[in-house]
Amino acid sequence: MAWLASFCLSILIAVPCFAETLPRPKFESVKVKISNHILNLEHAKSDRQRSYGLMLITEMPEGVDGMLFEFKKEQILNFWMKNTYIDLSIAFVNSRLKIVDIQQMKATSLMSNSDNLKVYSSKRPAQFAIEMPMGWFQKNSISAGTKVQILP
Repeated sequence: MAWLASFCLSILIAVPCFAETLPRPKFESVKVKISNHILNLEHAKSDRQRSYGLMLITEMPEGVDGMLFEFKKEQILNFWMKNTYIDLSIAFVNSRLKIVDIQQMKATSLMSNSDNLKVYSSKRPAQFAIEMPMGWFQKNSISAGTKVQILP
């Protein structure tokens, strides 16, 4: 029985380390206009891209302001910060491209337990989410009701 406990412990230690060796998915770049700000965002639209998001980075990639998450339909969206090392602000955007909610999300560590991570749920149904460095929306006087434009 002791060997089983030892084996399970080694798996728990190895799995988070393995995550760091997985290649970061490729993201297309998309320009988004919010108020008078044009942002260069990574576009997460596949399941793999959305689940990876901004995990395992310590700063935004060069030339990238944040990330746009796109979902197939409007719904209550749930995000967590597993293995996300930078504090972020998230704007939830509905299908009519209006911000419906903005929240502040605190960074976590590699060893954070998935069972006790905070889940950030949109207060209203949303089809998109935009993650930016923490405080960006407040600093730029952007709030719920602000229109978002995805540029061609």
